[in-house]
Amino acid sequence: TEGTIASEKKELDLTQQELDAALAYFDKLKPSCVDAGVSYEDRVARRKEEIESLQEALRILESETALVQRGASSRRLRGVRRHVV
Repeated sequence: TEGTIASEKKELDLTQQELDAALAYFDKLKPSCVDAGVSYEDRVARRKEEIESLQEALRILESETALVQRGASSRRLRGVRRHVV
């Protein structure tokens, strides 16, 4: 019937609009997904350097945290003593 045909045409138009929007977004993203000419070995080396840098930063943060915690445990309010039970 004509009502069904009109409804289906409207649905087709909406679907086409969604597809056009998705394709436009894909075209926008495509340049960032395309291989930038960097070899696999270069990517692996760069990633290894990044991991090493992150591990070094973690070691530094952990040592600073330990120093802060050690310093905090020696500080107490004046006149406050630990009670022995």
